[in-house]
Order: sequence, then structure tokens, then C-alpha cells
Amino acid sequence: MFLLNFRLKRLKKNGEVSMFDIIVMFIIINIINKNIIIIIMVDFSKIVGD
Repeated sequence: MFLLNFRLKRLKKNGEVSMFDIIVMFIIINIINKNIIIIIMVDFSKIVGD
């Protein structure tokens, strides 16, 4: 999340969005989403297990 905020601040400062920045942000968001989904699935399996 820190990395994402850092990128957004940099983009605002420059006033222009490069393709590289968009791709990096997209990858970061996907990684964060995958991790959240995995955590939810693990928690769910624990609840069902009990």
C-alpha cells in the first residue's frame, strides 16, 4: 500500500501518467487483491473446520 501511495504522489507531482507507472500500479493492486483473497479463504476454511 505504501508503494502504491508513493507512486500516486509521484504521478501527481509530475502531472503526467506514464504507461510504466500504470502497469506497475496494476501489478501491485493485483498482488494485494490475491493476498487478501488467500487470507479470506484461509480464515473461511478455519471457520468451517471448527
